[in-house]
Amino acid sequence: MRGWLSDEQQMAEFLKLTHSADAQQFRVWFHSNANLSEREILKAYVDLLCQVPSVDRAPAKALRFAITTAVDALPVPFLGAAASFIDDFVVSKLLSGRSPKFFVETLRSFAGRLKPH
Repeated sequence: MRGWLSDEQQMAEFLKLTHSADAQQFRVWFHSNANLSEREILKAYVDLLCQVPSVDRAPAKALRFAITTAVDALPVPFLGAAASFIDDFVVSKLLSGRSPKFFVETLRSFAGRLKPH
């Protein structure tokens, strides 16, 4: 009988996910909260999910917006769009750091893509 992770590619992706820096951060966070009551752990988990990386807070976002707007003002076609793309998909990911929150989000996304065999 084949299971949820019987596909070699899915298993490889799962192992990569569980060995990521975000997974390590989650393990540290989990073990540091292991002595809390169920209610306290739930509150800590909700607090964790509500955390906003510093790169996505107002001062950093304003600076990023100013830079992409300045690049967009240059008379080079598509340069503004490229700068915006890089800001949204590269800079944000690189500067957001590591967090147990990101592991949970990635794990949820991975689980949603699993297909039974």
